[in-house]
Amino acid sequence: MTIHDLIAQFNQDDIDLIRDDVPGRTLVVFQKAQYISECDAPILQFIAIYDKFTKNVKAIKIYGLNMLKTLKHIQENPIVFHCDVWHYVEDIRASAQSITLFVV
Repeated sequence: MTIHDLIAQFNQDDIDLIRDDVPGRTLVVFQKAQYISECDAPILQFIAIYDKFTKNVKAIKIYGLNMLKTLKHIQENPIVFHCDVWHYVEDIRASAQSITLFVV
């Protein structure tokens, strides 16, 4: 999946900011919370890391509320934003809770 395919999955009216001033990294901040599939824990923003030549996404770091619930959902359903998650790193005990997803 390319970075453009990833961003196209969201309603453009829900996106507050897209910052892609660093090649290979894009920050997307939402105006209102977004949700992964049936998980009711909100995602507030994400940073996507991708190959700057092919634009293929390699990792997605999501920030939100109640990331423990999101983590449990990802463990049960390893497909997020139409990407297969092959590994993740969680930091759900920090003040800015996040989960980094390594995708195929």
